[in-house]
Amino acid sequence: MSAGWLPHPELHVDEAAASEALARFGLRYVRLFPCEGMGDGCGMVVEAGPTTSLQTLYEAELSLSSCLGVDVQLTTTGVNGVNPLAAPYPPLIPGMCLMHPRDEMQEPARRIFAAIERIQRYVAQTDAEAFLADSLVQDAVLQNLRALGMAILDITDIPGVHEAFPEVEPWFHILVQAVAPDSIDWHVLWNTIHQDLPRIGLEVETLLRALADEAVPAGA
Repeated sequence: MSAGWLPHPELHVDEAAASEALARFGLRYVRLFPCEGMGDGCGMVVEAGPTTSLQTLYEAELSLSSCLGVDVQLTTTGVNGVNPLAAPYPPLIPGMCLMHPRDEMQEPARRIFAAIERIQRYVAQTDAEAFLADSLVQDAVLQNLRALGMAILDITDIPGVHEAFPEVEPWFHILVQAVAPDSIDWHVLWNTIHQDLPRIGLEVETLLRALADEAVPAGA
């Protein structure tokens, strides 16, 4: 296996064919990740080139899917490599077994941490009054709150999580209320950023560590 390839342990592709197909579009392979609902297909994180556009990624997906014989969904590492899907293995929490059934928690957790970090960075140099008057910052915060809500929804869809960790129940409802297009209260949203998001981040960390503890074999 050539340098630079970081395969997912349960996914297999023709390395040479994929590398050749990606090179034609100015893309570089980072790693694979499983995509729920894609059957034998997979997701692939790639590093975009200087001229990469959404059309480029669409055409690359078609080419890869054709040459590999499986559906491929591409995502990029993003500016400064902040895309959480690009985080390499080993998994987020040390000791977490990749074969553990709830390993699927790892990707949405990365997206949650990334969204919270971006939101906190956007408002770090402002106060409530300035935030309420700055539509650009408001739009940036809303975009990441929606991304956060989708990641939380992915977590609540994992079998058994609701029953074992009932504290996840309010997360999604908080975010739905926060970004409802017809009922945004910017004062409440400001408080949510500072009061609720740090707590959600800590609770996600707690949940991940609990799952990691479950994944450690007895006697380890």
